[in-house]
Amino acid sequence: QKTAYEIYQCGLEFSRVLFRSPPPALHRPAVGQRDKSIEAPGRTSSALAAELVQQAAAAAQLEPAAVAALASDADQHTARGPELFGAMLETLGHLDASEDLRLAGPLCGHLGACGALVTVAMAAELATVRDQPCLALSVSDAHWRAALVVRPSLPSPPSAVPAAA
Repeated sequence: QKTAYEIYQCGLEFSRVLFRSPPPALHRPAVGQRDKSIEAPGRTSSALAAELVQQAAAAAQLEPAAVAALASDADQHTARGPELFGAMLETLGHLDASEDLRLAGPLCGHLGACGALVTVAMAAELATVRDQPCLALSVSDAHWRAALVVRPSLPSPPSAVPAAA
């Protein structure tokens, strides 16, 4: 369990990333609930996570192949790891797990309530650094899953200057 100070620090990091100029563009998240807890015994399915990745890409009007990197609050040592990697292989097979994947779990452990926010902040930082759309996939909760695409910033609208006659 994280302390109030640690959660506060997560919030500060999140605001530092999101309130830069121009701010990264967050698309509508895709959210879903697993049919059973990730901690329940048995085989781990990545079907919901893969479906949410597809929905998040569709909400951002891009193909999953346009996603440059993936950020997640998973770690490799629980059932969340196989869930994440299964979804990544199914929908984002073009990504390299060693180069294009950032995991908060191995660095910070379980982040509790701020896990999803840290995941979005990591994806926003990746999108800004790479100047390409990146995906945040939160799998730290036992039941709930969320995915969303982050772009470096919204494209500028076309100029409304009329053409000279």
